[in-house]
Parts: sequence; structure tokens; C-alpha cells
Amino acid sequence: MGTTQRKWRWRSNPLRRQEDVVEAWIVLIVWTPALVGGALAALVTAGAAEDQYAEQRAHRHAVRAVLLADSPHGVTADWSTDGRRLLLSPPMGRAEGHVEAGLFGAAAALAVAAPVFGAGAVTRAWLDRRRPAHWDQEWDLVGPQWGPRTG
Repeated sequence: MGTTQRKWRWRSNPLRRQEDVVEAWIVLIVWTPALVGGALAALVTAGAAEDQYAEQRAHRHAVRAVLLADSPHGVTADWSTDGRRLLLSPPMGRAEGHVEAGLFGAAAALAVAAPVFGAGAVTRAWLDRRRPAHWDQEWDLVGPQWGPRTG
């Protein structure tokens, strides 16, 4: 698709209708906040997740588990931190943290962009329903000038 085909709604053209101009503005209005808002949401969310994982790596550390009684079953030791003696999972590795933060960022971008694109799609569908009615009105004005209809 050439540049002239993509920008046809913006050019002066006797066949361009008001709906075409409105649709061009809708596309611009939809894409701008979807891209900018989605990118900002992705960056903020991924950054917050990265910070959280870095904090966990800095504050969580392994402790020694002591078996107080013999057990016929295997013993699984976990991580324990802080004064409340909470059992926690090990901190996420750096590579895992980057991947998960990226996934959270992508989800945030999608959460911002999806409603914006949805609103644009609904508005464009409304315009698509209006176009045939306007074409019929215009044909009623122009059609008789073409002479008698055949068929």
C-alpha cells in the first residue's frame, strides 16, 4: 500500500465525504493514545516489576534449616525471612525477572490499548452503517441526471 493510498482521506478530493474525514481523525485519535499510553503503561509496569524483583533479591537470603526429629520422609527446606518467620519462595532470578517484567509490561500496554482500539472500532462501524444511507441520498440526486435506467 503506497503512501498516497494510506493518506487518501487527508487529500482534497471531490469524492471524499465527511465520513472519510471523520474516519481519518478517528484513526489518528485512536492510534496516538494507544501507542503513547500503551508504551507508558508498559514502561511503568515493567519498571515497577523490575524494582520489586531487585528488592526481593536484595532482601531475601537463604537460612539454615535444622531437623528437630527424625523423619522417614524427605525433608524440604524453604526460605525464611524477617522477624515473622514467614516461609517464602526463593527470589526470582535476574533473567526470569526480566522476562516476567516484560510480560507484565506487555499486558499493561494491551490493557490500555484494547479499550481505545475497541472504541475506535465501534465508531468506525457506526460510520460504515451511515455510508450506504448517504450514498442512497446522493444517488437519488445524481441518478436522474444520467437518463433513464436500463434493466
